[in-house]
Amino acid sequence: GGFGGWESDDGTVLGMESGWGADSIVNGKMFQTFTLPAGNYTFSVNLGSHNFSDPVYIVAAAASTLPDVALVCTNSRGFAPLTNQTFDFTIAQPTQVSIGFVANMTSNEYWRVTSVQLIRN
Repeated sequence: GGFGGWESDDGTVLGMESGWGADSIVNGKMFQTFTLPAGNYTFSVNLGSHNFSDPVYIVAAAASTLPDVALVCTNSRGFAPLTNQTFDFTIAQPTQVSIGFVANMTSNEYWRVTSVQLIRN
């Protein structure tokens, strides 16, 4: 919806922002989809400046998109609140996986991520 993506702030970051005249974000998603081989993985982010209270998650899902916020707990291979900055997940066979961010944000809220990393353990 135009409220998230690459930003030039803080030396270039990924981010989402609501408020300050912009609409609320409901089930906002920013992700990439690819096929991963079987294995154990760790997804981690470096969280930059932020100010949010509504749910914001980092998520991996076996699908071509990410689940809505209310379904993150049941429809994900792995997830964590963005403030935790890391989670592990396992896939048993080559699988299409989407990895990224899911958020509900209202009022004056934002987050910035300075880097992401996916490691096969």
